[in-house]
Amino acid sequence: MAGPDQATIINTLQELCTNRLPVALMSRDLLSVCHGNFVELTEDSIVLEFDTRPAGLAFSPPAFCIATFNQQNRPHLFTTRVKKNAEDANPPRVTIEVPSMMRWPESRMAVRLPVPDHVPMKVMVRTDTSNHVAVGRDISLCGALVELTDAHPPVLDAGQRVVVEASLGEQSLTLPAIVRRRAPPLYGLYFPDSVKEGRLAPPIALRRLVDAVAHYG
Repeated sequence: MAGPDQATIINTLQELCTNRLPVALMSRDLLSVCHGNFVELTEDSIVLEFDTRPAGLAFSPPAFCIATFNQQNRPHLFTTRVKKNAEDANPPRVTIEVPSMMRWPESRMAVRLPVPDHVPMKVMVRTDTSNHVAVGRDISLCGALVELTDAHPPVLDAGQRVVVEASLGEQSLTLPAIVRRRAPPLYGLYFPDSVKEGRLAPPIALRRLVDAVAHYG
């Protein structure tokens, strides 16, 4: 789907900053996510403010990152670069480049939705030999990023098959998953049942759970 022109992008960003709307800043590999707010727009930069420090190489200049946000009940995202990371400021701030492109998919299901800390989604990851409590960091119709929260979490292998159980309110699911990316205790999981003959065809339980995350609160 075609994205907005540059004038529309600037107007959108100005509104976001004026209203200090929420934003999730994700590393390029989607394994690191920070939640904050838009606070300032200049000619070529956007300033984001966070409650916790977005530290590490994932958010150090000139790293690529992905910003996602909702506006008028529609998900938006853009890829950009980090210009400055004032992680020791109070509150911490990250300055990113104004993007030349922005996308708003036809369905909120097409992108990974960050799962904010206040969303009480319960997650369990089951292996062949053990069960592990986890926290969902983001979710989409074909995968999820989870963080194992056991006192001594196991190290899952790339390609390892697991089963994910997740619930939020009245919505719940049990799905097989494959570990695609790993940065213990964070794991990027792929749901093979969501793709049939090369096309996205997610189970209805997953659709409902993602929709519940999108509309929570």
